[in-house]
Amino acid sequence: MELTLEQVSARVQTTTGQSFRQWLNTCRLQKATQLLKETELEIARIALDTGFATVQHFSRVFSNITGVSPRKYRQKNRRSTAAAG
Repeated sequence: MELTLEQVSARVQTTTGQSFRQWLNTCRLQKATQLLKETELEIARIALDTGFATVQHFSRVFSNITGVSPRKYRQKNRRSTAAAG
C-alpha cells in the first residue's frame, strides 16, 4: 500500500494534532534535547545528527520551540544535573 505525501500529512495531523513539519521538528528536538543533556557533542554535530541542514536552522527552530538557545539549554541542564548529583 502506497501513501501520498498528502495522505501521510493528513494522518499525522489527525493523530498528533500537528502538521507533518511540526511533528517532525518535535521528534528531532526530543532527540536534540537528550543529546544536549547527555553528551558533549558539539551543537553543530547535534544539529546534523538530528536532521537539520544547518546549525543556524537548528538553533532558530530550537529557540522558537523551547524559548532558549541550544547553548543556554545545555548550560541550564548541566547546572541542574550537577546540583542534583
